[in-house]
Amino acid sequence: MVAPWMENGSLPRYLEKVFSVDRCKLCTQICEGVAYLHVIGIVHGDLKGENVLVSGDGVAVIGDFGGSLLRNRSLKIIPLEKGSCPTYRWAAPEIFLPGGMNEKDESTDKSESRVSQAGTNASPNTRESDIYALGMTILEIISGRLPWYWIKNEPAIIIHVCSPGKSHRRPQHEIPMDSLAGDKLWKLLNECWAYKPDRRPTAIEVGNVMSDIIPGALKVYPPPAIGNRCAIFD
Repeated sequence: MVAPWMENGSLPRYLEKVFSVDRCKLCTQICEGVAYLHVIGIVHGDLKGENVLVSGDGVAVIGDFGGSLLRNRSLKIIPLEKGSCPTYRWAAPEIFLPGGMNEKDESTDKSESRVSQAGTNASPNTRESDIYALGMTILEIISGRLPWYWIKNEPAIIIHVCSPGKSHRRPQHEIPMDSLAGDKLWKLLNECWAYKPDRRPTAIEVGNVMSDIIPGALKVYPPPAIGNRCAIFD
């Protein structure tokens, strides 16, 4: 197979070299790529920062389709460098649960029990699991950290992911709480991480929201001036 050379390498390495890049725009480009794959019947299955390459003109391109589900189609594969991070940090809960998600998975204890049975019986990737990974990839790009960065133990991450009600920490500096854009982005990411797969948005919907967010908007709004606050009591 023949694939174009991406001179800027993987996205994480690119961000290490070019810190001032528009990360929201890169996220939007990734959303567009995932949306295109889903439209033509392809599930990527291994979406994360290291599996996104950056072209010479700074455009994000999805690569490494080794885990993809292809439906009677051929696809050019862009090989990536060795030494990539384990994919479980980006994986949806249903990937670890034998038989996938069901209505009985509302209990944390039941989910942990099913996780212990996971392995070869784990569920295949779907469009919905791609969306979960897309949300984690956006978080990775915006925050500059790996998903679940504070958890070092792999089984602990899997149990955490598969436990209903447990969510990722919000990066306060990169996605501030006192910011309309920050709240909008965090709401979007949590929708991507919905425990039930059918409650997650489509890649097109994620891209539409991301395209409206600019890096400059992810800032904490300053409190109103003292004079303005006192004026309401005049």
